[in-house]
Amino acid sequence: MKRCIYHVPYPIETDSYSGSAIRPRKMLEAFRQNFDEVFVISGYGAEREIKFKELKKQVKEGKKYAFMYSENSTMPNLLTEKNHMPRYPFLEKNIYKFCKKKHIPIGLFYRDIDWRFSHYKKAVSFYKRCITLPLYQYDLMLYNKYIDILYLPSLQMGELIDYRGKKKQLPPGIDEKDMVLYEKNTIEKERLQLFYVGGVGGRYDLTKLAEGIAKCDFVDLTICCHEKQWKDWCEETKLKVPPNIRIVQGQGEELEQYYKEADLAVLFINAKGYANMAMPIKLFEYLGHHIPVISTNHCEFGDFVEKNKIGWSIKYDVRLLEELLRFLNQNRNVIKDTSLKMDATAKENTWSKRALAVGRDLQNIKWGSR
Repeated sequence: MKRCIYHVPYPIETDSYSGSAIRPRKMLEAFRQNFDEVFVISGYGAEREIKFKELKKQVKEGKKYAFMYSENSTMPNLLTEKNHMPRYPFLEKNIYKFCKKKHIPIGLFYRDIDWRFSHYKKAVSFYKRCITLPLYQYDLMLYNKYIDILYLPSLQMGELIDYRGKKKQLPPGIDEKDMVLYEKNTIEKERLQLFYVGGVGGRYDLTKLAEGIAKCDFVDLTICCHEKQWKDWCEETKLKVPPNIRIVQGQGEELEQYYKEADLAVLFINAKGYANMAMPIKLFEYLGHHIPVISTNHCEFGDFVEKNKIGWSIKYDVRLLEELLRFLNQNRNVIKDTSLKMDATAKENTWSKRALAVGRDLQNIKWGSR
């Protein structure tokens, strides 16, 4: 019987559609799909402590677990209580230490490194940083001591953190039940339909996307984002929104109508700094819906688009975007052919495949290698 442990130092949200909430939920579903038994340690500290005691009891009675997979928090793990007070300062350390002692390999997904960039200083006050920055370093100290494999959205991100063990890339995935190829009349349409879903402003700079769309009267762009975020960004950039851009709100199943309409998906953002090494969940949602992607090049997600031939990766330049859109408008069969060829890549990038890869990695750990 294949058994594993799944650990996150916070409650697993079931009704949130943010990337940080989707991933732990989907990975847990994927482990349950592929393993006979998954012992879950999650929730706030009191709940995790109870589950940890139960785990120790089971192991003492002879139950075997092949490995433990963990995902950290976007905040320091000690601050994940409702009131952000470190009421259980040694709980995660004791969980890792116990697994190490019992020869249960540990893999941990390290979510993001916002705290290493200058924009973190602008977003978080000096007094809060005096608390959070040492605690982020404390988490890394524990990972260096106890974690066998550190998983990352991209290996480029791993170059900016002090982890001396084995690192592997583990980008987001696709839910197999959400994979769909909608029938579209792209070739016969009067206007091409483009779609972008996600953040606006900050690391998601859409300035040149908007400028390029304004020059192409044969396309319409739908942007799905928070209304306030869009208004704030327009005020900040003094952007005059062209008539062929519409703003909508939606999440989860509400997005299906826009995926169904879209001929092309867009990840044409100014990929610098943190955005340069990110692997947005939205990219894999586009892939799962077989919508060819227009992406910025020379960044982690742009390289993925180019390597897997699921769209076009170009320099963040208005003229080049306009040229590409004009080419695709005049050669719409290229869009259709690219969409049809995305299926194989989609099937290789499911959440289930991610969980199976973790299982293979951790069960091949040789003791004494760390």
